[in-house]
Amino acid sequence: MKELFVFFVSLLAYSAFASESQKALISEAFNNFNESLVALEAQESHCSMSDRVLDANTFSGVKLSKEQKLTIIEYFYYDTLLECSKEALGQFLTQSTLLKSIEPDFLNTTEQANRLVISTNIAHLKAKHQFDNLDEHIKKRIIKPSEPFNLLMTANILGLN
Repeated sequence: MKELFVFFVSLLAYSAFASESQKALISEAFNNFNESLVALEAQESHCSMSDRVLDANTFSGVKLSKEQKLTIIEYFYYDTLLECSKEALGQFLTQSTLLKSIEPDFLNTTEQANRLVISTNIAHLKAKHQFDNLDEHIKKRIIKPSEPFNLLMTANILGLN
């Protein structure tokens, strides 16, 4: 009987420890989630605040409608923006998945945050769909920028406003 009592006391002590350990684990996961969200927001802000604009000659030699030009610059904008922030986005999605795996009570919180941060991905997907509908000869003649650029300033320079 004494051994059973010691077992139950040990089990209770372990449960209390596991509970504190679990709380610490959840707290760390939640902090990592928050830090990765802040880092992602900072990176996306940095990427989207570019002063770079596409050259006024971007479409020279290619006959395009205003809508086609808008489609191209919108796709390039989102594509370069995602490329610039993909590491921070990957880190955030990893931390989000970890948090909801460790503590399912955070499922709603992580899902809401995920929907917010993937809005750029959704806009990119829509822009890509429009871009993919352009003729192949047009897409081959336009050089995709390698860095993020200011969408509004570029639209003004290209006379697309």
